[in-house]
Amino acid sequence: MKFKLRIVCSLLVSFVVLCNIPAWWFSRYADVWSGAFHPDQLKLTNAVIRQVSAPLSRSSFRTGDSQFDGEWLFGTYLMAGFGLCQMAAINPEMKEDWKQVITQCVRNILSPQVRAFDDESWGRSALDTLEYNDGHAAYLGYLNLLLSLFERVYGPHEFSDLNTELTECLFRRLNCSRTGLVATYPDEWYPVDNAALASSVILYAKNRNQITMQRKMDGWIHRFKEKYIDSENGLLIQAINRKGNPMDAPR
Repeated sequence: MKFKLRIVCSLLVSFVVLCNIPAWWFSRYADVWSGAFHPDQLKLTNAVIRQVSAPLSRSSFRTGDSQFDGEWLFGTYLMAGFGLCQMAAINPEMKEDWKQVITQCVRNILSPQVRAFDDESWGRSALDTLEYNDGHAAYLGYLNLLLSLFERVYGPHEFSDLNTELTECLFRRLNCSRTGLVATYPDEWYPVDNAALASSVILYAKNRNQITMQRKMDGWIHRFKEKYIDSENGLLIQAINRKGNPMDAPR
């Protein structure tokens, strides 16, 4: 009996520790990082700037798959641009220090070397397909999200006309799609990529006060939540087939 009691007590103590100690430990500096400017943020920002200022190529990443290496190259410039825009938004007195780096990140993303992972998958450049009604959800969607965020923080920039072209293209592709999603690669549809794509359109509409576009995107959000968010656990469905049916479990 005493042995069983010790086991029960041990399990209870372990449960309490697991539920509380890790959360406490890893959230110790949450208020610092999520609040206003902190010196460590500048250290990390400068580290990111050094990374994206150095020569990068697919060979800089070693995932074991050339396409994934290309995605990492694209994502490195993309996430650096996102992060710098967010830093500029909370530190407006320093934002001019980062504008040129963000601009160079966009230029790199537009380069043949960085967009090659997407071009190779489709057999064509995404930037040459803007008059068509499908494809390139990830490359064009994430790029456009960066351009919309850039304008949100800095106002009009040298890519503002491209931001307009991409938004009109992606908005049309969403509305032309039977499933409400745009393909990332041929015969591959991912709700997560389309969430970023839609966000780029919504943010653009807010930047430019495009009321009609905002209202239509409100409807898209409602349909997206109904179809691609699991009603039981609230998790995002990761991939769908041509008919809009889930191809794996939500996660």
